[in-house]
Order: sequence, then C-alpha cells, then structure tokens
Amino acid sequence: MILEQGYLCGKHTRSCSTNGKRLFNTFIHSITLEVTMITNEAMSTLLLKTKPSGASNNDEYAHFVEWDGCILISCFARDLPSSFDKTTYSDRTECETSINHLHLENLSIALELIDVWEKTLRRNFAGEKFNIVVTCEPDGKEAVARFYQLRPEEVAWLNEENDLENYKHEAILLLKVH
Repeated sequence: MILEQGYLCGKHTRSCSTNGKRLFNTFIHSITLEVTMITNEAMSTLLLKTKPSGASNNDEYAHFVEWDGCILISCFARDLPSSFDKTTYSDRTECETSINHLHLENLSIALELIDVWEKTLRRNFAGEKFNIVVTCEPDGKEAVARFYQLRPEEVAWLNEENDLENYKHEAILLLKVH
C-alpha cells in the first residue's frame, strides 16, 4: 500500500493505492468526501505519462439539468419528451450513459473534463452517488468520458466487480463519486 499526502485544488487530500485501486479522501470542514479511482494496467501506465493539456475549455459540458430522475449535460438534453419512456432506453442509467458521453481527442482532455464533472456533480447533487468512466486507446488518444448516477434498483453501466483487466484493447478508468 502506498500512502500519499498532498494538496489538490486547495483541499487536503490523502490517497492510498492497492492492487490498481486508488482511494482519495478529501477533507473539507471535517466532512469526508470519498472518491475511488479504479483503473486497469493500461490506464495506470497512461496516467503516469499524461500531462495536463491546458487547452480545453470544458465549461460548456459542466452544466447539468435534472429530467425525470436523470442528471444530464444541459447542452445534450434538448428535445427530450416530457417524461422518461422505456421505448428509447431500458432504464435511466442507460439514458444517462448514452446522453452524458463525450468523444475527446485524448486522455489529457478527458481527465480535465472529469475533474470538472466530479466537482460540479458533488456541489450540485450532494448526497447522490455517480460513476464517471473514461476509456481510451492504449496510446491515450480518442478518449470517451461519460457519467451516470448510481441507482440501487438498476444495474451499473460498468460493473466494478468485474476485473477491469478484461478490457484488453482499451485503457479504462472508473471514478466512483460518493
């Protein structure tokens, strides 16, 4: 186990890493917020080599709306019917993962985006649980970022109980926001 302490965005952060799982605890005014990052080996390797791009502006994708039990990226939530209907999506999780996904040029941009998502979701939907998922090519190009809310009555889009090493042809990161 590796224990690290440092500062992330002005908040005291402590992380532990075991078997490809990284746990982050952020302490703000005596409240513990937990974010768990799980990666496969391909993503772990990429994360060590990835530097911030500094070029992306993710503000357009950081505004969310609530629609009939779903949390959606505002600019993608246009022309929705008045209520959720199972003719298009089997459940709300499928709806969110389909609407709330972005194809990005590379992993660096995806990491900047999920940082914005994590902060915005935590601030605007306190107490809710979300999974944020990033997948990309083993070279770090052509990343896809998506998020969805965890619901006890629905199956998670990405089952973290499965070994992420089974994803042989892509790097994958799961960020669990509690």
